[in-house]
Order: sequence, then structure tokens, then C-alpha cells
Amino acid sequence: MRVSHYITDNKTSQYPTDFIFFDTETTPTVSVNGDIDQPFKLGVGLYWRRRDDQPSDTLEYIKFTDIGKFWDWVIAHTLAKRKLILVAHNIQFDFMVLGGFSYLRLKGFELTKLITNGKTNIFTYRRDKQTILCLDNMNYFVTSI
Repeated sequence: MRVSHYITDNKTSQYPTDFIFFDTETTPTVSVNGDIDQPFKLGVGLYWRRRDDQPSDTLEYIKFTDIGKFWDWVIAHTLAKRKLILVAHNIQFDFMVLGGFSYLRLKGFELTKLITNGKTNIFTYRRDKQTILCLDNMNYFVTSI
């Protein structure tokens, strides 16, 4: 027989506060051998910070045609001790189009988690006390847009 016990309260409770939602567009071209190339054309992003300390949340939009500008914007929103959550529909495609794996490594971020299993995609990057968690919204909503 089990001994009954009380469940203690959590010492802290955290929920995500910093998000970037983004999407890219490409201009597909077919080479003579039939391969399809998808060069970057443009992208959009939305930074959303949930605020308990203010009457309204922080929203910041970006339209970009320069990949470096996007990653500089992402890194500017990656603050110490606050996890930034990067979300895209089919993040694997958008991340590859934007050269995310290479760019973040060049900026000193280390890939600490990589889960790719069908439509499930989760990547975590860390640099010192900064964390970027990359999530595919198809992890939760398996549908086309």
C-alpha cells in the first residue's frame, strides 16, 4: 500500500514570453537535369513579447529581402535568460532557405538539440545564457497553409 503524501508547490512557474513567427518565399527554378532550386526571394517576421508588466504586448514586424538582416534581427531579440521561440510552418524548409544552421553557428550558437521525425521538428541553440528554440507549428497543427 502506498503512503499518501502532499504534492509540494512549484518554486517557480515560467511560460514563454518571447516569440518570432516567420515565413519565407522562394522563386523555384528547374535546372536542365530536373532538379528544383528554391532561392530565397523575401520573408516576413513578427516578434511578439508577452508582457505582464505593461498594458499591452510588444509586437514588431519585419519584411526582409536580405537574409543577414533577418538573422541580425533574430539575434537582437535573443536576450540572456529568456528563451526565444522561433516558429514557422514547415520550419525545416524556411530554416534551410535562410541558412539557419550555418548562420547561427557562425554567430557562436551551438546546436544542443535536433529532433527531426517526419513533421516533428525541434532545434535548440545556445550561446552563453542565450537560447533559441526553433519549433515547427506542424508539430501541433498538421495542415497545409
